[in-house]
Parts: sequence; structure tokens; C-alpha cells
Amino acid sequence: MNNTLLNSLYDFYKSRCELFHSKILFDNTITYGEAWNLASARAAYLRKQGVKKGDVIALLAANNPEWCITYMSITMMGAVVLPLDPNLPAKSYPDMLKAVKCKAAFVSDGYKKVLKQVKLYPVSLSKAVDYRLNFTPPRLSRDDVASYVFTSGTTGKSKIVMLSHANVFTTAIGMAEYENFKPGDINLCILPLFHVYALCANFTGPFACGGAFVFQPSLKGPDIIKSLADNPITVFPAAPALWELFMDSIVQKVKAESSLKFAVFSFFLNNAHVLRAIGLGFIVNKIFHPIHAMFGLSHRFFISGGAPLKSKYVKYYRNMGFTLVEGYGLTETTGPIAIPHYRANVPGSVGRPAVNNYVKLKNPNEDGIGEIWLKGDSVMLGYYKNPKANREAFDEERYFNTGDLGRLDRDGNIFITGRVKNVIVLSSGKNVYPEELESYYKQSDRIAEIAVFGIEDRGGEVPYAVVVPRRKDPNAFNTIKEEFRKLNQGLPDYKMVNSFAISLDTLPVNTTRKLLYNEIRKNLEAGVYQADASENAVPRAVLVAKSPVEEAVINTLRKRLKAGELYAAQTFRDFKIDSLGLVDLSVYLEEALSVSIDLGRLKSAETLQDVVNYIAGLGKTGGKSMDSYIFNSPIKVKFKRFFNPMHHVMIGLLKFISMRLWKVKVENSEALKCENCIIIANHESYLDMVWLSFAFPAASRRDIFITGKKKMKLLNFLLPTLPVIWIDEDNTMDVLKFSADVLRSGKSLLIFPEGTRTPDGDIQSFKTGAAYLAKNLGVTVIPVTVNGAYEIWPRDKKLPRFHGGLSGSLTVGEPIDPSRYKSVDALNRAMQKAVSRGLDRK
Repeated sequence: MNNTLLNSLYDFYKSRCELFHSKILFDNTITYGEAWNLASARAAYLRKQGVKKGDVIALLAANNPEWCITYMSITMMGAVVLPLDPNLPAKSYPDMLKAVKCKAAFVSDGYKKVLKQVKLYPVSLSKAVDYRLNFTPPRLSRDDVASYVFTSGTTGKSKIVMLSHANVFTTAIGMAEYENFKPGDINLCILPLFHVYALCANFTGPFACGGAFVFQPSLKGPDIIKSLADNPITVFPAAPALWELFMDSIVQKVKAESSLKFAVFSFFLNNAHVLRAIGLGFIVNKIFHPIHAMFGLSHRFFISGGAPLKSKYVKYYRNMGFTLVEGYGLTETTGPIAIPHYRANVPGSVGRPAVNNYVKLKNPNEDGIGEIWLKGDSVMLGYYKNPKANREAFDEERYFNTGDLGRLDRDGNIFITGRVKNVIVLSSGKNVYPEELESYYKQSDRIAEIAVFGIEDRGGEVPYAVVVPRRKDPNAFNTIKEEFRKLNQGLPDYKMVNSFAISLDTLPVNTTRKLLYNEIRKNLEAGVYQADASENAVPRAVLVAKSPVEEAVINTLRKRLKAGELYAAQTFRDFKIDSLGLVDLSVYLEEALSVSIDLGRLKSAETLQDVVNYIAGLGKTGGKSMDSYIFNSPIKVKFKRFFNPMHHVMIGLLKFISMRLWKVKVENSEALKCENCIIIANHESYLDMVWLSFAFPAASRRDIFITGKKKMKLLNFLLPTLPVIWIDEDNTMDVLKFSADVLRSGKSLLIFPEGTRTPDGDIQSFKTGAAYLAKNLGVTVIPVTVNGAYEIWPRDKKLPRFHGGLSGSLTVGEPIDPSRYKSVDALNRAMQKAVSRGLDRK
């Protein structure tokens, strides 16, 4: 496509939509021709609203076709689009709108209350469109401003980047043609479109060559894999964190299957390149075929951008036979100004500058490492109303100072080594690049996060690190100290990190996940981090919301955990939340926030900051992530019980002993109709199960089950008639799955909702597991109150009391219909109230 024939984004959109008029563009529903009609109708609507060329229109919405079409509409009429980051705190937006004199904004429903300073238009394509007017564009030129973009502001105040029409379409065309994007390509769109990397990689780039798009709103692994399975995805751009997450999940899954399988997998993962070199590639391909199938066999290549990807992950993907390219760019360069060709990917390089873009190194040292300066079609017009910043950013030849350090090979490939402002200058005059050291030390499984920077020491600087350990135990400082000792053996003396501090909190980052070194330094100086083994590391960073969504998550957690203040580094252990408590929390969060939670992901979250990050990243689905597995997957429970008269004899004997010693009686026993129901009871003692066993009607006993710990399964050989489903109770998903299977099979289930025996005789708070099962399966709940068992056999006694005139009883309450309650939480409260009511009658 000849860029010189295009004068504006209007020309760019029009030419592509005419050429690929009937081809699908978005989500298998909207064609290029339909997108053009929608964009024109929205542009016509804006003109009718009085929007003129040069007016600024903000865009605050989720990733979807509406976002892209709205971006087209604003820019094709000569207005300036201001993409806003949905993850920012709500208080950030007013100043941003004011800074550029924003006139109006398109918003998704969830952000209507966030922007109150300007006129709002719905991003939905069913509104804010006008098909009656024929839209004609104003006179536009290549250098007209198309978009204002706020930089992430890793150091100090954000700047406002001005991107021209030519910046956007030339970068898109250059990237698409260089990577040989094709009309048959289907792109999975998961990156946030407000970011220029995503704008090009997930919209304008493939758009230039007739590609199609599938939007993936959920960041949950299973949902992404489903999209890959349901669509023949050929190109998949993502951030490094996602590629690392995928690889870690694959490794953990193989590791969980068997140690032998993991050993074989690890061997091939680390040595596949050698095996291919000696002609054994067919074996490697066979080993990794299931993983290729998981990603979809149509894929051509993956793209990683926005931050460096750890070298070990690059190696792993390459060894598995995937083509993964790393691009390079900044907001100021309209995103990807350099990217390797997917068939000529030089390891460690971000490729050469795209067509009509150029690079030069300034002040190179003896290793050939210098400052990277760029110019060309992709480089911005400049910073909005900031002449000082513009003078510092450009030289006399109009080269832009990226602030990055790197080197070039003889083919012009760029290798990034670090940031100019981060370079550590030793007293010897040698330079040390923190990013290089961070990448090196991150290979350790003991280090979750690390920031390396220089601190003053005798006329120069020395490398210093702040580390977030993988395990936050009391001995973490010494563990990391030993890890540094081992890793330092592979480094020259002047590069070694010998001084460090431990952080219990995740390190501060901006919304694009880049480390905020200034804040890390301030925290270090303020004594927030543990800098010595004799000190105590204390979580001091308060959990702070970075967006309206995070604000809602934190407020909900604070309410549920009954905490006035939450800290970023706190864990579930700090609130004594066990696996059953985690289900309770998960159900509460799903209902309160209308999200679908993967219980495994929630369980793996190490800190509350991780919990907030995970939940805030979920889309609103209205469903339950556990439903499909728990309530719809094939039933796994196998019932092998057989009639054994000794079972009834034993129960009769226990009944005789209980009534003789403790005068146990059952009140309202006629209400105990155990036909495909859940029986709930308070848990006072080991006697509860004994008394309940003879309270159940004899004809129903063989169909009433309880879950038991797998480690106690030996009892099954001694007493094969026990109505127990043996499971690993630490695996909450299995507890719920097998419990649901019992009920789905027409059987009944006995549950003690407190989860454990009472420590003081009082009824403890009910976990929501029983209510969750009852509400989703629509089965009746029968409440039973145990009275007197605690006095007879409290949990701190090894044996029950056989004297003292003690007595016990069971009181059966009226059946509870779950359909009468609007939520699991409401049903759970009713269940606890019913059991407590029976206790009051004692």
C-alpha cells in the first residue's frame, strides 16, 4: 500500500474498508463495509452535536469493536481522540480532561459516573449514530493531530504525546507489511487498546492488511484457551506477563501429573534446539504437539511487547517450536517502531527500525552501547504545550531521545540494554545496566520481583537491589542472601549485587506494570524494606485502589474481612482463611462484584495486592466460574455401597448407648425426610455424627453421604459400609464437585457448615458452601440443631463425660426452600438462623 497516496486516517480507513468490504472485521459479526458505515454514522452524529476539527473527544471503554469504531469516527472527522486508561483512579481523569480542554467523551456503561466534567456519549453502537446524514470529512493533512496520549509517568509528571494521522497509519502499514499480515489472519485482541502498542498490534496494523479480530475480554487462562480453541487464531500479541503466565501454567500442570513426565518435559524444554540440530526434531514436535494444539494449530507467530520478556521464556517458546517476536517502541513512537521479521528473529534483538524510520547511537562506550535516538514516520509530533520537554527530546536533526541504551549489530538490529537514567556508574568508571542484572537474577525461583539501582558509595555507585521473595517466611532475608551468593558466581565482580533489602509488598509500578524506581528509593530511605537479617519486615504499604474497579474490590474485601485497613502484602493466612473459607470468600466476591472467579487462581494469589489485581482484571460475566465444573461436568462419584445388616446393628448399638448414658432424644423427627436433600447441623462434638446416624430413617441411611478426608480412607477397609466420599479436603474444588455429584445422583448430603467443631459451645459463622450447593441445585435444606454434645465431649477432651446428669438432643427444623432466597448469602443467613433457633429451644 502506497503511504504517499494517503493524507489522513479518513483515507486509510476508507481505502481498507472498500478493498475488504465484504470481509469479516470484528468478532465474526461486523464486516469492513459495515464498520465503515457505523463509523461514518457516528462521525455524522458528532458533527451534528457541534464537534469540529481539532476538538478533543475522550474514549473510556473496554476493549471491543465499539472502541475501535469510535476511534475511527473521532479521527476521520478531524477531532482528536484521547484514549483513557480504565485502570487509573477516578480522581485522575478530571485533570487529564482539563489539560487538553476535552469537549466530550465516549464511555462504556461502567464509567458513566466517572467522567462528570464533560458531555458523555454512549460507546454502544445502537446509540450516538446518525444514518440520515452523509458524512464528508473536513480538509485533513498528514500532520494534523489524531490523538493525545498521556505517558505512563514512571518518573515525575506525565507528558502528553501528540500523534499525527501519518504517525498512526504509517506505523500500522509498516508493521503489517513487514510482518506479512494477510487478509486471512485472525488476531486475538487481549491487550488494552488505550495503549499505543495494542492500538497498532491489535487494531490498525492487521486492519491495514484486511485481518479479522476476536476480542477477548477475560484475562482468565481457561477463557483465553477457549477463544484459541474456538477460533483459528493466527497472530496473538500480548504482554510479557501473559506469556510468562502461560508458560508457568504449562510447567506446573506437567509437574503435577508425575515426576517422570516432568523430568522428560524439562529435558526437551531445555534441549530441543540441540535435538533439532542433530535431526531429531520430529520427536520434539511430537512431545510439544499437545501444547501447539492448545494454542491452536493455525497460529503463525506470537508478539510480545510493552516490556522485555525474560530470556528463559524466549528460549522455552522457541524450543517448543513457537515463533515469538519481541518488538520495541514507546508512546512517542506510536508503539512498535522496531520489530524483527517473524522468520528472521535474531535472539535478544528487537529487530530493525520499520520502513522510513531510522536509528543512531550517541556516545557509545567501549562495548558499543550508547543512547538510542530515533526519527521517522512513527516518531510523534512532540509533547503538547511543553516546549522545554520538546527541546530535551529532539536534537537538531529531529532525532528523538528514547532514553534507552542499546547496541546495534552489523545488520542494524537493535539490542536494548537498559535506560539511560538507570545506568549505574561505578567509581572505576565502568557502567552497570540494572535491567541486565534484573533479568539475570529473575532466573531464580526464589525471587518473585526485583529492582536494581545504584546507591552512592565512596565516590561512585554500587548495585543495590530490593527483592520480593517468592516465599515470605521469617527467614526470607537469609534465603535471598544465599541465593545472591550462588548467582553472583556467574557474574564479574563489579556487576555483583552484594547489598539488598526485602519487601513484603509487591514493588510499586505504574498502570503499564513498569517499576517506579523513585518510589522504591523513597520506601528504602523511609525504612519500609528489611535491609538486615536482624530487622523485621513489616507490611506497611496500605492497599490503595488505582481504578474505580479496584476501589470496589478493596471495599468489598474490607467489608468481608472486617478490616478497617488492608495492606498490600497481607495474605489469606493473616485472616485465618483456610480452603473452605476461600470458597466462602469466593462466593461472596462473585455475588458482590458480579464477576466470575477461578478458585485456583484466587488460591494461588500470594498477597491481597495479587487478589485485587486478579479480580479487578476480570470482566463482568454474571456467571460463576465454578458452575461448569461443579454442576455440569460428568459425575465422578462411584457408589459401591452394599447392604450390610451389621451397619444397622452398629447404629442400633450406638443409639442404645447414647440414650442410656445421655438420654438423647430427637425432636420433630417427622420433618427429617431425607430424599435428595442437604442436611445441615451445628458441629459441637464427635458425637454429632453418631447421634445423627440413628436419627436418620433406616430406609434413607444408605443414601445419605458425608465427605471425609482421604488420609482417613483406611477406615473404609475396616468399615466398608461407611457413607463417606473420600476426598482431599484441601482441594476445595473437589469438595464442592463431589458434594454436587452426590446430590445430582439423587442422594442426600450431610454438611456441618461451620467447617469444624465449636471451640466454646457457641455456633460459629456458617461457610457458604452448603448454601452455594443448595441454591445452584435447587435441593431442599433440612436444618438440625445438636444440643448438649459440647458439654458431653468438648474438643479439648480426649474422651466424653459419662456422668454428671448430662443429656443431649437433636432438634429438626422445618425444611428450607432455596428458591425463596435471592442470593447464596441470604440463604446462608437463613440456614444459620434456623439452626440457631433450634439451639434456643434447648
